Amino acid sequence: MKKITFFICLLLFSFIGLNAQTITIGAGTSTQRYPLGNFYGYERSASLYTAAEIGSGGNIVNLSWQANTAGAARPIVVYLMETASSALTAGTWANQISGATQVYSGSVTPVVGWNTINLSVPFNYTGGSNNLMVLVEANFGGGGNSGGSSGNSVRYSTATSQHEYWQQDTTAPIANGTVSNNRPNVQITFGSPCSGSPVAGTVTPAFQNICSGTIPPSFVVSGSTSGVIGLTYQWEESTNSGGSWTNATGGAGATTLNYAPPAFAGTNIQYRLKVTCTNSGMFDYSTIADVQSAIAPATQASALNFTSTQYTNTTANWTNGSGSRRMVVVSNNASITDPVNSSGQPAITANALYAGSGQQIVYDGTGASVSVSGLVCNTTYYFKVYEYVRCGSGPYEYYYNVTSGTNAASVLTLQPSTATLPVNNNFSGFTGSNLSTVFPGWYESSIVTAIGSTPSDAAPAGATSGWINSSVLGSSAKLNLYTNSRNEWVISPKVSLTAASRLKFKAAITEFASGAVDSERMAGTDDKVDVLISADGCGLSWAVLHTFNAANTTTLTNVLTDYLFDLSAYTGQTVQIAFRGTDGPVDNAADYDFHIGNINIELVPTCEPPTALGANNLTSSSASLFWTAGGSETLWNIQWGPSGFALGTGTIVNGVANPHLLSGLSPITAYQYYVQTDCQANGTSTWAGPYSFITPCAAVNIPYLQDFESVTTPAIPACALVVNNGTGNVWATASAPGYGFTTKALTYVYHSTYSANTWFFTQGINLTAGTSYRISYNYGNNATNYVEKLKVAYGTSAASASMTNVLADHSAINQNAIQYNQIDFTPSATGVYYFGFQAYSGINQFNLSVDNISITVTPACSAPINVAASNVTHNSANISWGVVPSVSGYQYVLDANAADPAGSGTATTLATFNATPLSPLTTYYFHVRTDCSGTLSSWSTVSFTTLGTPPANDACVNAAVIAQLPYTNTQDATSATNNAGAISTCSSTSGMNDGVWYTFTVGTTGNITISLTGVTGWDPEVAVYSGGCGAFVCAGSVDNGAAGGAETLNLTALAPGQYWINIGHYSGTSDNAEGSLTIGLSGTAALLGNAQFDTAAFKAYPNPVKDVLNLSYATEISSVEVYNMLGQKVMTKLLNVAQGQIDLSNLNGGNYIVNVATADGLIKTIKVVKQ
Repeated sequence: MKKITFFICLLLFSFIGLNAQTITIGAGTSTQRYPLGNFYGYERSASLYTAAEIGSGGNIVNLSWQANTAGAARPIVVYLMETASSALTAGTWANQISGATQVYSGSVTPVVGWNTINLSVPFNYTGGSNNLMVLVEANFGGGGNSGGSSGNSVRYSTATSQHEYWQQDTTAPIANGTVSNNRPNVQITFGSPCSGSPVAGTVTPAFQNICSGTIPPSFVVSGSTSGVIGLTYQWEESTNSGGSWTNATGGAGATTLNYAPPAFAGTNIQYRLKVTCTNSGMFDYSTIADVQSAIAPATQASALNFTSTQYTNTTANWTNGSGSRRMVVVSNNASITDPVNSSGQPAITANALYAGSGQQIVYDGTGASVSVSGLVCNTTYYFKVYEYVRCGSGPYEYYYNVTSGTNAASVLTLQPSTATLPVNNNFSGFTGSNLSTVFPGWYESSIVTAIGSTPSDAAPAGATSGWINSSVLGSSAKLNLYTNSRNEWVISPKVSLTAASRLKFKAAITEFASGAVDSERMAGTDDKVDVLISADGCGLSWAVLHTFNAANTTTLTNVLTDYLFDLSAYTGQTVQIAFRGTDGPVDNAADYDFHIGNINIELVPTCEPPTALGANNLTSSSASLFWTAGGSETLWNIQWGPSGFALGTGTIVNGVANPHLLSGLSPITAYQYYVQTDCQANGTSTWAGPYSFITPCAAVNIPYLQDFESVTTPAIPACALVVNNGTGNVWATASAPGYGFTTKALTYVYHSTYSANTWFFTQGINLTAGTSYRISYNYGNNATNYVEKLKVAYGTSAASASMTNVLADHSAINQNAIQYNQIDFTPSATGVYYFGFQAYSGINQFNLSVDNISITVTPACSAPINVAASNVTHNSANISWGVVPSVSGYQYVLDANAADPAGSGTATTLATFNATPLSPLTTYYFHVRTDCSGTLSSWSTVSFTTLGTPPANDACVNAAVIAQLPYTNTQDATSATNNAGAISTCSSTSGMNDGVWYTFTVGTTGNITISLTGVTGWDPEVAVYSGGCGAFVCAGSVDNGAAGGAETLNLTALAPGQYWINIGHYSGTSDNAEGSLTIGLSGTAALLGNAQFDTAAFKAYPNPVKDVLNLSYATEISSVEVYNMLGQKVMTKLLNVAQGQIDLSNLNGGNYIVNVATADGLIKTIKVVKQ
């Protein structure tokens, strides 16, 4: 006995003593597919683990990877190899496994947790300085797992460049892999050969009831001997309750630790695992796992409850039991017949729309809730949920749990609220989800409609819809009809029609998310908005009162329009009204909002109230009130007062006609009025209204002046009115909008989408018939490439329809400057008149301004208009003004005083004046008035400021001489003038300004660098020319394109001769100011510093010249060239004398450039005036 005991202890010691050593590398929790993935048909993974991480050597007997999710079986091949590399570089799979040892090839079914692969061949890892490479092939095949990402949840940790992967569908990858830092966590187990008797362990799941043909879950063994080599595995099966066992057939992994059995054949079967130690020949069996035929689920569904219960629908919810499916039955009877187990049956048919009575299956599936509709309001319904198992693929076997408990319950549907007439809903306070709160009894609903199917009108369900609030037309509800799945309802409470009744409401169509007119409306669509009525008390079935569709909404605009329907046929019944919007099965392109508002269900009145209240012919003390009669009545009562007065507190005037002139009002006051029909013997109607209006200011006498200086921008002056007749922007005041408008002005700012159509109306102005009046104003725009449009007119009210007397139509304003206009006119009747200024520019133009509106009696002698100063220099300016017809002349005064001159001026008959000589940088005022045969007009004045004195080198002919290198000079070129206009000789665009000039003469070929620095506040360009002033030939130019930037121009191999430097503003289209600068020259070229032209020894006379120009110089003059101001050469003459003449008699009068060349190569340029 002692010997036996000792032997058993020895066996136990042998297994305990030889237990494996397991090394875990990596603790990261992030996941990826590798190395067990099957998303692609062929995936490869190479991982490098260092000797320091492993820490020991020995026989590696298994590897484990930690997965977060389970997956389908897939073929896996594992290779191991030792390597001295500490990082991976991208290579092919074939190269990476070259020299590696295949240690496993088989099927792996990932489970949650550590997935262990027992190596077919132990791998002897020597350790030391050798690192370990683990290479894994996953060969699912084809396009990978069609289920998506099964198995792609293996945990990894970060290890720089110690993981590489390959992936490809259809065929194995042959290209280089991708190196990453995401190395899979791994467990490496070292072991020794087994001995003695192994432990087979425990199998889970231990018991299963499943349907025939169903694949059982995989068997997983725990507690089995591990960490040793030489173990074999064999799963066995028994179909006679363990009477006999055979090796398991089918499935996957029958010779591995874990087994995926084949589909259940319908006969009870048992499985066990046999584990054998090949060294000792001893073996052990695991616990037994039973797979038996399906039975009814042991655990019934429970906790049946109801949510979202409404008038015709409810949602049933429950907790699932242990079955695979649930069936829900509903009945209007408390007695429900349970189903029975059966076979050979078709699939259960369920319909969540209840048919009305009896027992009905409303749900069949795997979920835990169902929404049921088609119920009757205020009715109890009985529900029962059955947990069951269904076997087969059709026909089926059914196994039901028919026990009763919390799987059975009843629900009482709600019923619509009842309201008494009248019932109103104007959607005030409606936010899109609170209709029943702001209008109790009203509710929303919908019917789920599959895309492309015909909408139903039976049993709307739920408490929400697609109708939302809108404020673009006041207060309304709107529905966007664009897709093809809308079936949205707004439903009234129940209302008893005790006598003849009617339905009134308003409807409109706008663009989507806008208040604008929709040009398409419902055209070309199968959309509908139905007005419905139900008399069943629950809103289950509905009759159509009216349908809005493509055919009858062609004139429905963005103005809420009244509709009225007689409900007399329903007298004595309790009804509900609904508005239902549907898209129809076709998905049309039209995209619009349909609006409803001011819904009113009321008794047909015996005395109809009036509608369409309004007011016109407003004056400062009266208004004409009008309305539309409700019938044939002829008398009405009105009640009026300040805006906002409470009905019953106003002033009542009885027995008035339509229209009625209401007098005794105050100017600039807001009023409201109501009107009531007087039906004599039939009593009076309800009050209609209120209608609001504001009385205008009292009319003023001339002179009238509006300069907009008294307002706070962007407000409009008191007593004026702005109206927008379009969808663009509106007139507003702006502070100094520019382009000549230096003070506040009326301004229209462009709209990028809509044209302008806005009017500005003045206060009413008293005018007398037969009297001539003058209106004057400034107007203008701010661009030459945009066109603004302005119309000026007058009429008897501040409304566009009244502007019948057009005074001016400025249809092409693009002068980019302020302008002035005046018009004389004579009204045909005495009265109050309003003057209108209409901006009607097109889409996306620019800005238009109006200022200084003046209306006066036409003067006996008209003052000059459009007085302007031009060609202003440092010592002169040209003044011009518009000719006043039929006058004897003008008087003018030029001074430095802005005030009108006190005395007479200098007489002239011209409409122009050349002001010279003037002082630089001085502000002058030019005053001019008309002399009408002794009657003098008022003064008209224009101011201007002279420029600064131009620098000495302002013109090419006066270029500053550079005699030697290096050279530097600083100057202020602010007052330089654009003498020759734009010079385009060196420019690839439109040219540059004529700025300040320098000249130098090269004696010996060489390089010159010109630098420009010290530039602030302006953008310069530098150009160098040869050839002479007026005859330029480009030698080079530079412009870095930035204001304030330095410029550098490098001229290489510059040939001998004279050159001119122009430093000016870069623009070639406008005269822009230059500024301060510093010019520097350096280089290798030799300048002729001592061979400059001797200006003192040169003479050219007379100048101006009529015919012959005399020339003389200290040395020989070789040739003369003459150029016009366009740079065109018009004459060349060879002289070769010290004194000579050139005949200019054939040239037209004007300015010319004359280049005089000497025998020693010097050039003198002068400007000559030809008479």
